[in-house]
Amino acid sequence: MIVNDDLYFDTIVIRRPNEVTGFDADDGNNYLLTLHELQCWTNDVNVLASNASILDASFALWSDKIGGRPTYSIQYSPSQIHDNLFIYTGTDSGSGAWSENLSPPNISSIIKNIPKTSINKVQSLVLYNRKVNQVRAIGLALELYNSNNDPNLETPLASTNEIASGVNVYRFDFPAIDTYPSGSLYLITMNNFIMIKSKTL
Repeated sequence: MIVNDDLYFDTIVIRRPNEVTGFDADDGNNYLLTLHELQCWTNDVNVLASNASILDASFALWSDKIGGRPTYSIQYSPSQIHDNLFIYTGTDSGSGAWSENLSPPNISSIIKNIPKTSINKVQSLVLYNRKVNQVRAIGLALELYNSNNDPNLETPLASTNEIASGVNVYRFDFPAIDTYPSGSLYLITMNNFIMIKSKTL
């Protein structure tokens, strides 16, 4: 059987393609990434949580894509975006993945080492935002890459539309959402969500 490797991804990126943000802070922290959790539902399983121990998550400037950028503080590790252990009550400070203080507009979150996964099997990407300063998520988009074929992450295999409003949860449905058990979609998300169609390039 011949498989087109281009249809498989192993890397997810969260970034602002047009360096747009909905937050306007006097302290210059307009572009800080403060996100709780990202889930990638494939074959009814969140493949990020089920493979959390082998994933490589980091903050990087999109201009060089070199990971290892600092975090806001030690408690906001970039790996917390896929650990499936997040606090989602009250002001929800103290949990999630936060980028460095005074993050630049081209800051990104890059998750590598995802077991090679077919884009055609992805049901939904779900991104949990913070409950405070939710407009920080405006301008963000999610992109899927195959780092073996595209080590410089120049050509996404699929991407979402840019987020246009600040809410608790974003669900980006892929065509395979139709394969998720009927009547069980509530298992993918909790609280409120908005539907944003993904786009395959």
